[in-house]
Amino acid sequence: TAQPQFRLKLLCGALTPYRGKLQTQGRVSMLPQDPQTLFVKKTVYEDLYAVSKNDEKVRNIAALCCLTELLDRHPYDLSGGQQQRAALAMILLQEPDVLLLD
Repeated sequence: TAQPQFRLKLLCGALTPYRGKLQTQGRVSMLPQDPQTLFVKKTVYEDLYAVSKNDEKVRNIAALCCLTELLDRHPYDLSGGQQQRAALAMILLQEPDVLLLD
């Protein structure tokens, strides 16, 4: 159902409650169900680098997510699982305190 996704979006700040307040401590990030919504560049590396602007950090997170061999590929050329890992790497580069998985 849409209810769990709605709650996740409220928690990460993507939606604003129409009444009341929702407070979180630290940085909250959400990995969307459809990772393609995050890809805007021509290569996986460019998408990752756009998040942190730190080559060493990008390469370390890419290795952690088993993406090293895929950095020069277009994100849409990846399998669904590879796209999920690339999206996870983008979120991890933001260094969230809380990571919500849709």
